[in-house]
Amino acid sequence: MNLAQISRRLEIAFWMALVAALRSQRLGRFLIQAGIWIACGLVLAATTAILPRLAPPKTEVAVVAQPQQAGQPVVPANGQRNLLTILVDDFSAAHPQLRGVWLVARAPYTPQVTFLPVYPLDDLAAVPVQRKLEESFQLQIGGGLPSEFVQELQSRGLWWHNYLIIDEAGLARLIDALGGIDLGDDLLGGKQALAQTLSAQDSASILEVQARLARAICSRSAQRWKAGETTSAARLFGGVLSDLSPDDLLTAWRGALQSGGFACEFPTIYGR
Repeated sequence: MNLAQISRRLEIAFWMALVAALRSQRLGRFLIQAGIWIACGLVLAATTAILPRLAPPKTEVAVVAQPQQAGQPVVPANGQRNLLTILVDDFSAAHPQLRGVWLVARAPYTPQVTFLPVYPLDDLAAVPVQRKLEESFQLQIGGGLPSEFVQELQSRGLWWHNYLIIDEAGLARLIDALGGIDLGDDLLGGKQALAQTLSAQDSASILEVQARLARAICSRSAQRWKAGETTSAARLFGGVLSDLSPDDLLTAWRGALQSGGFACEFPTIYGR
């Protein structure tokens, strides 16, 4: 028997077995269901193989992780602007001494300017921290804020956008440029107003006097703005050290006045 005859007999046997199976209802249903599942599998396999070829090329997107600086305070993205304001005794001294540190905060579109005292504080528990601030404040004219002083402030969670350093002589000139300030009795010139700060010895008295000066400056600025008076940037801020120019400082000053005037608040001293 040759190969062709064997192949033909196998083919006949296959078809006879298939016919016999189809005559059995149970086996026939099984074969039909099996055929359906096999057909579905073939369709799924073909679809999986074809779809990637039809899809557009994938664009790779590079995700760059934003670096985080350890120990840096988190600055909220709410539009608030903070100005670190520092008062020293005398720029001409070999080592200017720290007199006061305030964080001046202002929210957008509001006239309120909030003054928060940083140094000195009327708190015995804060004495060690206050000494660290005094020791780290090694000011070099033209060198910006002392790095150790900045680190000490940031370790306490304080943050700011810009800074302003002014000495007592510069503060007196600013008061004179405003035409004097009212501390309760009459308009006082810069030297007269600052004379009251010299009599303050303890932390509570120093904070009170500095808050009174700041509040009077705010009030006087609002009065002059309503009266239409203007003062040059050089007269107001010519004697300060800052990472902002006198013109930028004056622009910020006028921007606050245009929002309704300075409404200076001292929540930790006056309660508002």
